[in-house]
Amino acid sequence: MTGRLAALASIAAEREDVVLSRGVALSVRALSAEDIATLLGKHAADIAVPLRSIRAEPVASVLALLEIAPRAIAHVIALASDEPDQVEAARRLPFGAVLQLLGAIDRLTFGQSGDRRPFAEILGPLIGPHLPSLH
Repeated sequence: MTGRLAALASIAAEREDVVLSRGVALSVRALSAEDIATLLGKHAADIAVPLRSIRAEPVASVLALLEIAPRAIAHVIALASDEPDQVEAARRLPFGAVLQLLGAIDRLTFGQSGDRRPFAEILGPLIGPHLPSLH
């Protein structure tokens, strides 16, 4: 064993305070499995529709994805800040702040290495059959 043994209830999610503009900070945490399930349940179907037609209508598909992305990104930020009812507030954040917050959420969720392979290896077989082939 390499770490100190702890009770599950005593483990708090690691947080990072992201300083935005004028010294105002927003505290975010890693996305949990429940958060990922919430995001997939809310946004996967919307994202799958334009992906299905990306070969036939690439411009329309990309435009549809660009319309969907801000909602999904705002939802990620709202969940990671433990304010799931503040998606609309997250949608109004300046783009630079969004990038800072997503960077912190990514580091907390996937670790400093940013290795998403284990995540993809687990979720890929579960959601892959429900997404269109892009090949």
